[in-house]
Amino acid sequence: MNVVIVGAGIAGLASSLALAKWLSETPHITVVEIRPQPSTIGGAVGLTPNALRCLHHLGVLPRIRAKSLGTDIDKIELFTIYSGARLGEINFVDQHGGGVGEPSFKGLRILRTDLVESLTDTVKALDNVKLVYGHNPVQIVETENEVTVQLDDGSTLSADLLLGCDGIHSFVRTSLVDTERRQLYTGIAAVFGFAELEDGAKIPWKDTGLCQSQRGSLMTTYYEPTRKKQFVAAITETADVASREGWLARGAEQERIKQDIQSRFGGGALQFLDPLISATDHWTLYPVYQLAPRGNWCSRRTVLLGDAAHAMSPQGESTAYALEDAILFARVLESRSDSALDEVFRSYQSVRRANIDRAYDEANFGWGTQSDCGGGINWTGGTTCTSGWTCVEQNPYYSQCLQASNTPPPSSPPVVEPVSPSSSPSSTPTSVSNPATSTSPASPGSGLTYKASFTHYGAGDTFGSPNCNTNTAACFFYTFPGFSAAVSQNLYGAGPGQGQGPACGTCWKLVGETDSSGNRLSNAGTSIVVMINNLCPADGNPLCAQNGLSGTNQYGANVNFDLCSDSGASEAFFGNSGVGLAVGSATQVDCSEWSGTIVH
Repeated sequence: MNVVIVGAGIAGLASSLALAKWLSETPHITVVEIRPQPSTIGGAVGLTPNALRCLHHLGVLPRIRAKSLGTDIDKIELFTIYSGARLGEINFVDQHGGGVGEPSFKGLRILRTDLVESLTDTVKALDNVKLVYGHNPVQIVETENEVTVQLDDGSTLSADLLLGCDGIHSFVRTSLVDTERRQLYTGIAAVFGFAELEDGAKIPWKDTGLCQSQRGSLMTTYYEPTRKKQFVAAITETADVASREGWLARGAEQERIKQDIQSRFGGGALQFLDPLISATDHWTLYPVYQLAPRGNWCSRRTVLLGDAAHAMSPQGESTAYALEDAILFARVLESRSDSALDEVFRSYQSVRRANIDRAYDEANFGWGTQSDCGGGINWTGGTTCTSGWTCVEQNPYYSQCLQASNTPPPSSPPVVEPVSPSSSPSSTPTSVSNPATSTSPASPGSGLTYKASFTHYGAGDTFGSPNCNTNTAACFFYTFPGFSAAVSQNLYGAGPGQGQGPACGTCWKLVGETDSSGNRLSNAGTSIVVMINNLCPADGNPLCAQNGLSGTNQYGANVNFDLCSDSGASEAFFGNSGVGLAVGSATQVDCSEWSGTIVH
């Protein structure tokens, strides 16, 4: 098979490696890049454990490790600028501080240029892949038998398959696959720079701090192995900057950006930030674009991958999606090698679209909260949010732009497909699809960890649903088989009678440690993965009446999981410990780690 890939960024390079690895018949691949050399624009990207797992399978991670590039990230800690209070954390480690998954990895923060260089060096080691820089595609013609790309020097490349990996401003998309789907400026820009740390500098977080203010978010993080430097990135509202790729600020503009960042994030309780911002230089301004969701990804012999297909905000999170796209498409192509390309494309989309659509909705909600929003103690400005959003006070110091419902849009349930009647209970089931062709990476949003209490309910119970295995649960589905649970209202995200909350269909790894008196459980450390299908309401139930996710119940837990006895969850979790209420931790995981069937 002859393959042409347009774009030598992360998606294009990863795709060439994935095709070379997984196709049993060696493909001949040409990668075309408009730039004369690999791009040097970009800051430090965060790689989740799943992104590292992808790089491991592609043979890139050993090069990164051999050069000691980047630094391990155990967690991202969230703070409020004004009071200095710690709001929570996103963990990339297990309860013992080790990596997650198999093989196990933590997070990694690495310069984007180092990541692209490592991918490029790995590609250059392949005899069947050719990299062509400095050529711009100007026309693409598809026929039943081939696709031809004409370059700006008049030469042409013909192939059996074309991959459009040329980013959000994709020529392949706008000239062939989905000509009406254009990039949209979000009104938000990422501004980032680098700082040398003074000797003895006291940083209030272990690896990465994400600081929330009324006028955006500021992240500071280690990114290199000596841990003597910080990458500083701010997210702020900015008028359309009329640039596609971003640029390094010059002269007076450097000082103007620094002053703007200081006015937004300085002068608060986190005193470490003021000298850090002052020491930061090499400021780069990067406009953030996104695509309208759910567009077309394929034509007769062409498929879009990465940002060319589904760019979403923030673009820094797109690295993991691009790596996953590359591996998943290559494995689907190999598994359907006897099928026509339109069948391959349909199979790929059937196992990819639902996860991407869900991620887009979640990212779009989170991005909307970055709009400038005033209010609170010592705030003298206005309270502004983008259209359709409202400035809502979260605490005396901090307000946040939220949609009218004040809750994120409901998360889509996992990918589903029909199962045979022989494996079905009396109701109509759909099974969670964790396809053999999928890399099964966790969503970049996975990893949230809370202190949790655990109870159980089921058939014959007085409180809650008398039978948790019915489709009258708040999420309108149950699981058979598969462990399920109701979750406290603060995490569920909606009240009684309001239907599905954002937590519906999400999966959580639960670990019990102590009983209600603080005594260690006889089976301490036992863990199960459950899917949320029901609400534990706050009204009349102190266990589930926490005041927000930073509040606690009488057992000091931020959230409560009410395990569905009829799904087998309580027996698997409590075992013969002799207790019916436990305290431990709950970590959000990708639903590829859950096993079961959804029944509607």
